[in-house]
Amino acid sequence: MSDKLRLDTAAQQFAISIFNEAKDDKTPFEDYARQFGQVFNSEPQLRMMFYEMLFSVALADGVLHPAEEKILRGAPTLLGLHGDVFNTVKRQFVSDLSHHYAILGLEDGADMSEVKKAYRKLVSEYHPDKVVSKGLPEDFIKFAEEKFREINESYEAIQKAKG
Repeated sequence: MSDKLRLDTAAQQFAISIFNEAKDDKTPFEDYARQFGQVFNSEPQLRMMFYEMLFSVALADGVLHPAEEKILRGAPTLLGLHGDVFNTVKRQFVSDLSHHYAILGLEDGADMSEVKKAYRKLVSEYHPDKVVSKGLPEDFIKFAEEKFREINESYEAIQKAKG
């Protein structure tokens, strides 16, 4: 939890307590996800960040188990995200150039004009100053900072590969 999600000790303990509460609760994940999607209906960036965090948690052990994949495939609809987001986010966890295109939300081999456009849009959305100004919790700010770093790394990797 500290490595993958970059949570401090207090946040880790809070996340563990929420996880344990949810694990013992009979309320299905789908109900929580649907409610999150409704509450944050006007915040697509926040819904996407939450979905990416779910993916990070599912892959914390390095394996996407079939039950986890089933939940992650259904979550975009519940969260109000477009249906093909699963494959895009899944590719973010692959370590080849495809991974970098996925971080930017692009298909493999997109031309540099598409890469630049996607890069600029994402940098604007995940810029630390912009995220802080929304008054989001510290965990989301840390996640956005990490995402911002990944966006920059991916842009540079694609730029380098394309010469």
